[in-house]
Amino acid sequence: MEKSQLSAEEELLPEVILNRRRDLLPVIAQFGVVPLTEEQRRSLEDALADELSATGFNQDWQINERGERLENIIHFVLEVAK
Repeated sequence: MEKSQLSAEEELLPEVILNRRRDLLPVIAQFGVVPLTEEQRRSLEDALADELSATGFNQDWQINERGERLENIIHFVLEVAK
């Protein structure tokens, strides 16, 4: 992922968590510094997947730009959690 893409995703992650799972704000504040637990990883993935389902597709169920950004974040979370 390029630096400019990462910045866009970095801005979207707190927005999603703020709207969907405020209890995870401390987790994303330490994201990449402190390893995620399995439960934290799953919770982040669930929140992101919920947001993807709600806002990541157009009326024809084609993925939109926001959906692509959310997919990038989901993949990034999976990579960091390894």
